[in-house]
Amino acid sequence: MQYYRPQTLNNALKLLFSREGVALPLAGGARLVPEQRNKVDALVDLQALGLDAIVSGDDFLTLGAMVKLQTLVTANNIPSVLSAAAKSEAPINRRNMATVGGTVAVSAATSEVLTALLAFDTRLTRFTPAEDNLSLSDYLAETNRAGLITQLQLDTRGQSASARLARTPADVPIVAATVRLIMQGQTCRQAFIALTGASPRPIRLPEAEAALSGQSLTSQTLDALAQLVSQSVSPVSDYRGSSVYRRQMAGVIVRRALASLINEQ
Repeated sequence: MQYYRPQTLNNALKLLFSREGVALPLAGGARLVPEQRNKVDALVDLQALGLDAIVSGDDFLTLGAMVKLQTLVTANNIPSVLSAAAKSEAPINRRNMATVGGTVAVSAATSEVLTALLAFDTRLTRFTPAEDNLSLSDYLAETNRAGLITQLQLDTRGQSASARLARTPADVPIVAATVRLIMQGQTCRQAFIALTGASPRPIRLPEAEAALSGQSLTSQTLDALAQLVSQSVSPVSDYRGSSVYRRQMAGVIVRRALASLINEQ
C-alpha cells in the first residue's frame, strides 16, 4: 500500500481519482475498516490541505471536513447541542483524531454528531471528481458512495436542543434526538427533527416536522407529536433494546427535547 500526503486539494483529487487502483482519503485515522485494507492500493492523507477552517455567521456555520471532533467541543462558535454531541461521540483521545468529514463518511448508526448535523439541515460539498453539493440526508441514503467531502454547511437559525437515552452516560445511545425550531412568536414556523436508534442510520423525521409546523408548542401538541414519532419509525431489536421499546422511547425522547425548548422560553 502506498501513502501520499498532498499539499493541495488539486493534487489530492488527482491521487484519488486519476490513478490506477483503489485510493482512499485518510482523515484523522481514528477508524480504518479492516475488511477494506486488502482492497486499498493507496491512502491519501488530507491533513495538509487546510480543510480545518470554521466560519460562522448569524444564521450559518461552515466546517472544513478536517475539523476535529474535539474542536467542536472546545470552540466557542459551535452550537451547544453539536458540542455536546461531539463530546458524547468518543473519548477525548479519539476526538483529537477523528474529524467531522470522517465521522460523516463512516456514518455510524448510533452517531449523535450525525443526528445533530441532520437537525441543522447540513449540506456537503463533495468532489467525485466533479464538485457537487448535496444534503446530508441524501448522502446517508446513498448505497454506493464516492468522492471526497471537503466542507459542511449548517443552518444555525432558531433554537436547538437534544435528549438521549442510554444505559450509562458514557454508553452509546439507545435512542437520541436533536431538534431545531424556527419560531414566529409562539408558533413554530419550521421544525427540524433528527433521530438515531430507530433505524439503521440517523434520520430526519419529515412527517413529524410537517406536523409541528404552524403549531404552538403546547403540552397537547407535544403529546400528539410523540405518538406520531413512535408510529412512524420501525427500529430493530438488539441487546440495548427491543424494537417495541425503541419505538416507544423515540417519541418520548423527541418530546423531551422539544419540551426543553419550551422551558427555555
